Amino acid sequence: MNKKGITLGQFGGLALSFVVVSIMLSMGGEILSQVQDQQTALSTAANITGSGLTGMTTFGDWLPTIAV
Repeated sequence: MNKKGITLGQFGGLALSFVVVSIMLSMGGEILSQVQDQQTALSTAANITGSGLTGMTTFGDWLPTIAV
């Protein structure tokens, strides 16, 4: 019989990976926010960090969906 899906043994590694990704997003967002605060408004550096924050926020919004 061909079984598909996640076994109980695999669940621990997946849960740990999810936690690590969540921590990386929160730390990365905090770092980008602090870097952006040090940049001149509307400069290239400020625009780049703003784009990074937008990307991290968008990915972070998908975390609950990925968890389900």
